[in-house]
Amino acid sequence: MTKLITKKIVAKKADLRRDPLSGTAAALAGASAAEAVNPTEEETFWRLSYIGEPYYLAGRPYEYYAPGFRAGWEGRVRHSGRTFIEAEADLMRGYLSIRDEFDPSWLDMRPAAQAAWNRVDLGRF
Repeated sequence: MTKLITKKIVAKKADLRRDPLSGTAAALAGASAAEAVNPTEEETFWRLSYIGEPYYLAGRPYEYYAPGFRAGWEGRVRHSGRTFIEAEADLMRGYLSIRDEFDPSWLDMRPAAQAAWNRVDLGRF
């Protein structure tokens, strides 16, 4: 006989805003419009709209672009007060540190990262 075990996991709001890479609470907190970034909402937005972006290549799934979007919205919060150009080297290093050999290059991810950065920067979330 198989027994189904369920467990309710309760997370504090502050825990949900932690940086998934470093675990630091400050990483997704900011002093600007970026403060209100909700990673789940960003992922949902990009999952539904990525095919309308000018850099989209037909047949590429959302999962191809997802790391770029994530680098952009998380980076915008992490690098509050800087422009995309000023933070790009740090964004690229962060992306490359978690990228495996099968993931796209930074040059392929850059447009997605910049689009997500700009969306947060302009408060379109």
